[in-house]
Amino acid sequence: MVAAATVVTGAFLALAEGSRGTGTVLAVERLETASLRVDEVHLPVTEVLERALAVAAPVAAPVEGPVEGPVVTPLAQLIVLDSVTGLGLDEVTVTLGGRVDRLEPVGGQPISLELGTSDQRLEVGAAGYRPRLVTVHEGETEEIRLNRSTTLRGVVRDAFGAPMPHTGVRLIASADAPGNTAGDDLRQPTLRRTDLNGAFTFDALQPGVYRTSVELSGETHLSRPLELREGEWAQADHRLATSAALSVQVETSEGLPVERARLLIQRDGASAPITRYTDDHGNAAIRPLPAGSYELTVQSAEGTSQPRTFTIKEAGQGLVDLHIQLLPAPRGTEN
Repeated sequence: MVAAATVVTGAFLALAEGSRGTGTVLAVERLETASLRVDEVHLPVTEVLERALAVAAPVAAPVEGPVEGPVVTPLAQLIVLDSVTGLGLDEVTVTLGGRVDRLEPVGGQPISLELGTSDQRLEVGAAGYRPRLVTVHEGETEEIRLNRSTTLRGVVRDAFGAPMPHTGVRLIASADAPGNTAGDDLRQPTLRRTDLNGAFTFDALQPGVYRTSVELSGETHLSRPLELREGEWAQADHRLATSAALSVQVETSEGLPVERARLLIQRDGASAPITRYTDDHGNAAIRPLPAGSYELTVQSAEGTSQPRTFTIKEAGQGLVDLHIQLLPAPRGTEN
C-alpha cells in the first residue's frame, strides 16, 4: 500500500492512505525526520513522496460521437423599395410561418431577417402597397419592389394646425359619382383611428370615388370627393374649425350652485343638441365647439332658465364663459 503526502503551509504534513484512506496530519520540524507507518513498517516521508509521484495520473477517456458546436441561425437581408420612385420604405411587414413582424429599416440599410431554413418563402408588404410573395436565400441580399395599391390617406388637424391623435375617421364610397365602381360594397374596414401624428390610411381600395368624414362634438366634417384610379394615392386632409370652449356656471335664484343641472346646447343647423350636466359645484365645460350661433337652455329640479344665445365667430376664439341663474320652478295650484 502506498501513501500520498502533501505539505500544507510548510509546517504541517497532511497524509492520506490511498484514495479513501483516513487522513492524518503530522506536525514536523524537518521533512527528513518525518515518517509514516505503511504496511506495518515506518517509512521516511521522502520515500513515501517518491512512491506517490511515481503513480501516473489518470488519462481522460476520449469523447465518442461528433462534437456539437453553436447553433447558427440562417440569415438573409431585405431591401424593400417603392416600384415607382425606387426609394426605400420606412416600415414594412414580413409574414413568415404565420407570424407577422413589423420592421423599420434604419438609414436605408438592409433589414436582417432570421430564416427557418436556408431557402424561405415569405410575404413582404407595407401600408399603401400590394403584398408580394418572395423566396429569400441564406446569406444573400434580396431587393424587393412593391407596387402601390389604391390608397386614400390624410391627416386630421385642429383649428391651430396641431394633429389630432386617436380621432375616428370613416371612409365613404360615393356610389352615385360618375365612373365609380366601388359602390357601397367596401371589402375593407371603413373606420380608422388616427395615429399620434393625426394620420390615417385606407389602402387596398377598389378604384372609385371616395371621401372621408370625421365626427367631433356632434359635428360631421366631410372631405371633398376624390376619384382614385388603380394604384393611385390620394390625400384627404381635415382641418377642424373646432377650438372654442364653453364654460357655464349654474346657480339658483338665491345664488346657490345647482348640481346635476341639464344643459342643452343647440347649434343652428345641427340636427340635435349637445347635452351636458353640471358637477357638484354647478359648473360644466363643453369643448371643443365649432364656429356658429348657439342657444343654451338649462333644466333642473331647482328651476329652468330662459334660452341664452351666444356666438362663436371664428376658430380660436377661446373661452366663452356664461353665468346662468335659474328661475324658481312654478308651484302647483292649490285646490
